[in-house]
Formats: sequence, C-alpha cells, structure tokens
Amino acid sequence: KTGQFKRFLPGDDKTKSLNDTVITYIHFEPDRDIWIGTLHGGLNIMHHPYNPDSFCVSHFITESLNRNNVPTVYIIRKLKNGQILVGSLNGLYVFRDKNAEPYIIRETQNNNVYSVVEDNSGYVWVGSSLGPGLYRLHPDMKTTDVFSYDDRDMFSFRGNKVLFIQK
Repeated sequence: KTGQFKRFLPGDDKTKSLNDTVITYIHFEPDRDIWIGTLHGGLNIMHHPYNPDSFCVSHFITESLNRNNVPTVYIIRKLKNGQILVGSLNGLYVFRDKNAEPYIIRETQNNNVYSVVEDNSGYVWVGSSLGPGLYRLHPDMKTTDVFSYDDRDMFSFRGNKVLFIQK
C-alpha cells in the first residue's frame, strides 16, 4: 500500500522477527498468515503480516524440536483436510492447525523430507533423500507404506532418493 519494501530479519524482538536470514520455502494461507521455512531457523509463521498493530511471528520446528539436527525446512504443503505438512531435515511434521503443536510422522524421523504431494484419494506421497526414499501416508495419517530399493526385486526402485514428486 505504501510502495515501500519491508525487510524481515532476525532481531531482538522474537515476536516481530524471523529467526534466520535464509528462506527456503514460503506458503501463503487464505487467512493471510504466511508460513516461512528457513535453512537454519526452522519454521516461522507470520500472523497478520499486513497489519502493523497486530503483526507477530511464531517460531516452530526450532532447535528444541530438532535435538540432533539443524532445523531446516524444505517444503510446506496444505492438505484438503486443512492440516499443514512441513518437510524438514528431521522428517515430516504435521500441524493440525496453525495454533497446535506439531507432531512428527515417526517413520520419517531423522530423514530429509524434500517433497510432499496429496493425491486425489487423500493419500500423501512423501519423498526423502536418506532412504527408504518414498512413503505413502494413508488419509487417516496413522498408516504409512514404505517403498524402497531392494536388490532382489527387479521391480523395486533403483535407489532410495526421491527429491521431487509431482501430481
């Protein structure tokens, strides 16, 4: 509205600033919240970014949630049911809504999750780089199928890295 740019950088006031300078992914929500994945600071959610009076930033998937890894976010996807999935260096996190604490899909823990796609039947396909490679989450988000390389099976994947999935 003003024709001016606003820079968001790490700062002393954590409720008004990002926690990293390297942004890896941006997801815009219809309610105008902005989900920002970063290389070293995890996930930032900007609430009311266009209203200076109520603007604030929440920080999720930070070092406290990633005890053994840097909190890197690679991808953010919203599902048809409203849940938001965040692929990270430490696995796949599920947010039931923007105000809920996330939980991690156990099978993906300690795996780099680069790609997330929901198919027309509600299954979520997850690509990772450390193996097994490809996961399929059932619509209930409780059952996970794993697809990986098996040198005894000529029809299996030829490797355990799935970096990109497209619908």
